[in-house]
Amino acid sequence: MNPTSTPIDADNTPLYNPKDDNPSKLSAALMSLLKNVLMNGWRLFRQFKSDSAKVYTQGQQFVSDIEPHLVTTRNAIKGSARYKKIIGTTVSIVATYKTLGAQKEFLSEEDYALKLSKAHRKSAKKIYDLCVDLRGGLIKLAQFVSTRQDVLPVEYVEELRGLQDQVPPLSGDSIRAQVAAELGGPIEDFFSSFDDKPLAAASLAQVHRAVTKDGHPVAVKVQAPGIDEIIEIDMSALKVCSWMFKELFPQLDINTVSNELIRSIEEELDYSVEFGHMERFRDWLQREGHSIRVPKPMPELSTKRIITMEFIEGYRLTEYLDKLQAKGDNQRIDDLMHNLIQNFCAQIFKHGHFHADPHPGNFLVTYDHELVMLDFGSVRCNSRDLTRDYAKLTLAVLSQHHENSSFYLDKMGFETLDGKPDTLIDFAGIMLELFNENDGYLGDFDPKQQLQQLASLIQANPVTKLPDHFVMLGRVLSSLAGLFFHYQPQVNLFEIIFPYLAIAAGEESDTLAA
Repeated sequence: MNPTSTPIDADNTPLYNPKDDNPSKLSAALMSLLKNVLMNGWRLFRQFKSDSAKVYTQGQQFVSDIEPHLVTTRNAIKGSARYKKIIGTTVSIVATYKTLGAQKEFLSEEDYALKLSKAHRKSAKKIYDLCVDLRGGLIKLAQFVSTRQDVLPVEYVEELRGLQDQVPPLSGDSIRAQVAAELGGPIEDFFSSFDDKPLAAASLAQVHRAVTKDGHPVAVKVQAPGIDEIIEIDMSALKVCSWMFKELFPQLDINTVSNELIRSIEEELDYSVEFGHMERFRDWLQREGHSIRVPKPMPELSTKRIITMEFIEGYRLTEYLDKLQAKGDNQRIDDLMHNLIQNFCAQIFKHGHFHADPHPGNFLVTYDHELVMLDFGSVRCNSRDLTRDYAKLTLAVLSQHHENSSFYLDKMGFETLDGKPDTLIDFAGIMLELFNENDGYLGDFDPKQQLQQLASLIQANPVTKLPDHFVMLGRVLSSLAGLFFHYQPQVNLFEIIFPYLAIAAGEESDTLAA
C-alpha cells in the first residue's frame, strides 16, 4: 500500500479523511481498518494453510517418487563418468521425442511419420554408439531389446542388431589374473596350457580354451574383471532411464521389462547358479534321449566367477546353417530346426525350465552334426500352474477360441490400452495364419509386411502391461522365430507343438517344476 494514500473500505468509501481531525471519527476509522486487516489476514492465513498442505503433499509424493532414484544415484557415484554418459544420452533421446511431440499437431500424418522414423533411427544409433563405447551390461540390454520386434520400432531392431556380434576381447593378462584369483593360485597350478586368445568374447565374460593338468581339453568361461561393479552402475542408470522413458511412453510396460532384465543380468553374475542349470539340463536331456548336448561342467575348476567345462568343437549355428543353405542341403536344415523347436517345446511345456537366451551364438553344431547348447546364465523357471496356463492359452489361440484366449490373457496379467486383448490375439493370429494356410508348414513370408502389420496393431491398441514371466519367454520366441523365418525349414510346427500342449494342458506330466 502507498503510505500516502487514503485507506478504502469494502464499499469504496474513505475510512478516514486527513482533513477531518475529529477524534471519534479517527478512532472509528482505525477500528474499521484493524477489523479489515484482521479479516483479510485470517483469509490469507487459511489460504496459506491450504496451499502449504498441498505443497507438503506434493513434496511428499515427489520425495516418494524420487527416493529410489536417489538411492541408485548414490550407488553409482563411484562410476559417475559412466553414469553421466548413460543418463546424458537418455536425456538427449527423450528431448528428441518431446520436441517432436510438440510439433505433431502442426504436421501432416505423412510428415510426422517420416520425422518419427528419423527420430527412431537417430536415437537407436546413439544407443548403439553408447554400448560400443561403454560395453558391460549395456550391450547385454541392447542385445535383448534388439530381438523384441513386437515391442521396438523396426529402426531400433535394425540398428541394434549389430550388437549381437562378438565384442572386442579383454587382455589375456587381465583374464589370467581373474582365473588365478578365483582358483587361489597361479594359473599354471591348474592348467597345463591356457590360450590368451578367447574362443568367444561377450558383454559380461570371455571363453578361453585350456588343457587341464590331466590332459583334458576344456573351455573356461571367465567373468570380465570388475564387471559386477560396472553392472551395478548400469542397472542403477537403467532404473532412472526407465523412469524417464515411462513418462515419455506411458503406453509401454517399460518397468516390467527393465526389472526382469535387471533380475536376469544380476543372476548371470553368479556362475554357481549357471553351473546348477547346466547339470539340470544335461540330466534330463540324457535321460529323455534328446539329441542335444550340454558341455559337462567341472566343479573342481569352477567358482562364482569362472566355469570350466568340457571343450566341444564345432561350427556356430548360423555358420553351419549358411553352409547347408549354400550346398542346398535342405533336409539337414529341416532336421536341425525340427530338433531345436522340439527341444524348446519340451523345455517350456514339459519341464517348466527353459534356456532364456537362445540367440545363435549360444549354439554350436559339432562336426558330426550334433547340436550343442551353450551359456546357461539366463534360465527361466515357471511353476506347474503357469506352464499349464501357457499351454491352455496357446491351444485357445491355435483353435481361434476368442473367449478362452481372452480369459487366459487376463488371468496371466496381460493388459492393453483399451482393456481388450484383441491386439495380443491378432498378433498371434498374424503369425499363425502363415502356418494355418499350409497345414502347419511355413507359407510365403514377407518380413517387412509382417512387421508393418504388427506395428500397426501395437500402435492402434498398445500392450500396456506385460507379466514379468513373459519377458524372457518373449525373448525366446523372438529369437527362434528369427531363425525359423530366415532359413524357412519345411517343418510342421503344429505336429511338434501339439503333443507337448496336450500333456501340459491335460496335467499328464509329473516333470513340471514345483
